[in-house]
Amino acid sequence: MASQDYQKLPDPRSIRVIKLHSAVNLDDVIVFDLITVSLDATPPLSYNALSYTWGGQPLDQVVYANGKEFLVTENARNAMRRLRPYKAGRYLHLWIDAICINQQDNEEKSTQVQMMLEIYARTYRVQIWLGEEDETSPLIMKWLLWTGLMFHPLFYVRQWIEVTALSSIAPRKRAFFFTLLKGFDKLALWFVVFATLGPLLPFRALPIFKGFKRKIQAGVEDLAAREYWERSWTVQEASVNFNSRVICGSSKPVPIISFLMGHVIVGAFYVFFGLERIPLRYRLHLPTYSFYTGAGVLVHNMLGSLCKTKATLPVDKIFAIRALYPGSLGSMTVDYSRSVEDVFTEAARLILKGNKNVEFLRYACTGNRTDGFPSWVPAWDTPSVVPEQLSTFAPAMISPHPIVDQDTEPRVLKLKALRIDKVNGNISGSFPIRPPLQRQWAPSRSDSTNADEAFAIFRAWAVAPPNPNRDIRPKLRQFASLMVDIYGLNADQIFNWCPMIWESPDYGTGQQYGYVIAPPECHEARKFARYFLQLTSSRALFATESGRVGMSTAVVCEGDEVVLLSGERMPYLVRKCPGEPGKYTLVCPCWMSGAVKGEAQRSASGVGGEEDLGLDLDLEYIELV
Repeated sequence: MASQDYQKLPDPRSIRVIKLHSAVNLDDVIVFDLITVSLDATPPLSYNALSYTWGGQPLDQVVYANGKEFLVTENARNAMRRLRPYKAGRYLHLWIDAICINQQDNEEKSTQVQMMLEIYARTYRVQIWLGEEDETSPLIMKWLLWTGLMFHPLFYVRQWIEVTALSSIAPRKRAFFFTLLKGFDKLALWFVVFATLGPLLPFRALPIFKGFKRKIQAGVEDLAAREYWERSWTVQEASVNFNSRVICGSSKPVPIISFLMGHVIVGAFYVFFGLERIPLRYRLHLPTYSFYTGAGVLVHNMLGSLCKTKATLPVDKIFAIRALYPGSLGSMTVDYSRSVEDVFTEAARLILKGNKNVEFLRYACTGNRTDGFPSWVPAWDTPSVVPEQLSTFAPAMISPHPIVDQDTEPRVLKLKALRIDKVNGNISGSFPIRPPLQRQWAPSRSDSTNADEAFAIFRAWAVAPPNPNRDIRPKLRQFASLMVDIYGLNADQIFNWCPMIWESPDYGTGQQYGYVIAPPECHEARKFARYFLQLTSSRALFATESGRVGMSTAVVCEGDEVVLLSGERMPYLVRKCPGEPGKYTLVCPCWMSGAVKGEAQRSASGVGGEEDLGLDLDLEYIELV
């Protein structure tokens, strides 16, 4: 069935639905009819919707639609084989995007994609197809089904609290129910842990339980590794309908709520068996992790999920979640004839308007971009360069909301900012990337191993000019101030430790004493080294004209300016744009010594400060391109 064989839909509210006929054996030929129905029909047609991945598979599997050959992917064919009825005379109404939408007609595709959330929300059931099973799938699917069913009441209580909180208009009532929700989550977690671990405690030492643990672990890891959880479209498809079920090969389907609650119990089960964490990268797909309204939570969840997912067409990263965020992206029209740059730029402006901040800029500063987009427009393919644990270390905001001049060309973002400082020639190289700490609460031998390169970069930066009278002490004190403010260490100890970097072969950590028995000063040096390597990982240090020390998420250039943008907590570095006088490119966020604990900042000209916060004194428009 070629693309020209599609009959044109009678109106924009019509969709095609598959009438999937029954079979006797699993390997029988797949036969269906494509029928046209209206979403506004009375009574509405009861249909199922398939949520799955195309997986880059070719259209090489033959099925029969309206009596003619129709080519589909292997994954779509396998899903239809498992879902079709196996009793004579039965049929199943099923909606599959790749079949029910004419993929060669951009106008039809744009119209249908605009209604995708409604199509999945109205369906009787969303069938989440993870693919065919492997040897670990049957056990983990049974575990999730039966253990999840036992804790259904907890989910429905949580759902009631969440819905009440989101629907509350009164600020105090809304705040009360959100606080109640957080408390309920903690209590429910402890209840699940004790309810799960208590009965298993007497059997922990039995060999059969150790083997069972390994099988459960392998099953969870297999589910989490499925391509389904990587795709942009599946986030919307799986999260908008509570009457969904997860299917993996021939295993019995698991309701989405059981799937969720079963994983909570898997987590408790593994705490019992000593596994520190399990992969849950599909958390965004689950209905209970719906996105709260409110600018901060919306930005964090939406942009984080956006950058972690994949799409065949780049614009689908926006179109796939557009309907989930009506307050931010709801006004965007799906149009596949538009360029990627136009779609991403409009998305950035809509997020700015809806969320009333410019925190999305953190996703634009990924370094070495070659996409040709404006520097302030994220490409939505890289997570934020500002880790969550460092995002709160910033000076006082000059304005909680962005002050934007709307009368500019689309590629230009013109907003008010406060110029703070300028980078001088003292810039370090990029520090090597360090893996996250194995244990946040206790040191480990691996925390400071292979640190020679990082300490060599730090020494070269510390002793490099410009240093008045070759005195590096002011610079080191500024750096010590930065670490003290972020990690709460002792400033004098940090200052005294810095020279050990080039005076002691083990950087003062006392490796000859072993890891446990060592003088107190060695333990302090080890703590410093541990935090130093984490703080500087994949970042760079620089000094400013005023003598302060800064840390950036990318290597900067002499003359780059440190600015505070309205509507953002983090300072940013901007660079004059060659060939476009008065315009700047966005470089990256940064941290400045003496300005990470909400301190009021003065401008580079000395104007501004605490008495000027909230006013636009000495603020000026900066044009980002």
